[in-house]
Amino acid sequence: GTIQELAHSYQESLEAARSELQHNVQKASLGWMDSPTDQKMIKRIQAVVRATASFDTLLVLGIGGSDLGARTILEALPTKKHVVFAGDNTDPDELEEVLSSLNWKKTVVNIVSKSGDTIEPMSAFFIARERLQKAVGKKFAQQIVATTDALRGTLRTLAGSEGYHTLVVPGNVGGRFSVLTDVGLFPAAWAGIDVKKLLAGARAQQQVFERRSVVDQLPAHYAMIHAEHLLKYGRSLFVLMPYSNKLHAFSRWYRQLIAESLGKAQTRRGTQIEFGPTPIAALGANDQHSQIQLYMEGPRDKVHTFIEIEKKKKKSLRLPSLAKEYGPMYDLSKRPLQDVIHAERAATAEALASSGRPNGTLFLPKLDAYHLGELFQFFMLATAYLGELFDINAFDQPGVEEGKRRFWDKLPKGNK
Repeated sequence: GTIQELAHSYQESLEAARSELQHNVQKASLGWMDSPTDQKMIKRIQAVVRATASFDTLLVLGIGGSDLGARTILEALPTKKHVVFAGDNTDPDELEEVLSSLNWKKTVVNIVSKSGDTIEPMSAFFIARERLQKAVGKKFAQQIVATTDALRGTLRTLAGSEGYHTLVVPGNVGGRFSVLTDVGLFPAAWAGIDVKKLLAGARAQQQVFERRSVVDQLPAHYAMIHAEHLLKYGRSLFVLMPYSNKLHAFSRWYRQLIAESLGKAQTRRGTQIEFGPTPIAALGANDQHSQIQLYMEGPRDKVHTFIEIEKKKKKSLRLPSLAKEYGPMYDLSKRPLQDVIHAERAATAEALASSGRPNGTLFLPKLDAYHLGELFQFFMLATAYLGELFDINAFDQPGVEEGKRRFWDKLPKGNK
């Protein structure tokens, strides 16, 4: 049947899902839904941006939700200042390479950790803090921004005692939903990106969720289609494949959002299910040459979502007329490359459909702050809907916490 027919069959479930989510917003447990209208947050971020504006480089130290959102924004949008990321791994060689490249007298360090106990970024932070202090002396704290819990935790205590600039990881926002809070917005604002436009796009999508019938909401459509394919046909692999290098990081952000939100051992009522879709981060057209063979002829266990940017830059590269002398390239001569990548996406989608492989495309009018904010909120809402349709808590991560607990048992004893 059509999408609308499917939507009507899911209407009761989707309306119940929306009601439950709205109830949780009213209980102040889903802060990411309030972020698009949080004016205090904007003022707080702007104040710290102004206080650190004289420096040339921002070093962001975070992992997972404290890292991927900011990376995604800065990869997707033009920036005016230099931002460097580290702390997302304890690989000493990579960290040394990043830290040794910095001019510490001109660098601001943004450590992002809700608790201050996250091993990877805090390890990197203490090394960075030591080098910063050696380079600039007693004033080193003026070059540190701690994004952490508003009231408690190791990092909040340290920031208070040493006098860092501070920003907030909201207590009612999980890391993977924090991209449009201080976590993702401060690095973006520091780099010169218009974060108000990011929030305006998210606000528009949030208003669709609040005001439009669930039958007509795209995030609800995304959720019900994926729920239908997983529950009815066992298609448990969710592929996201943007046709834009600038959205490659977005697919990795999506991967964490889906995996951490929907991979759960139990339903809300405690029934053991060991359930969840596996997200796959792909990139078009790149992965047409590495994954599409599997998608076309391998197991029918996938649902594919493409993202296409309809309007590229006005001065798109064109193939020179010389190309027509080289056989198959004849019809491409003098064409803009944006025509080529659009055709590649359309051909891939059509080929998959002809082979009975379900897929859909999200069309982004253009890649700017407004539409990127809308895209973030779209996927967070869709994920929240999926959690309700699957009867699981999409907002906790007990499996992650168990791995952290066991880490200390595996660490060699002593501090040599």
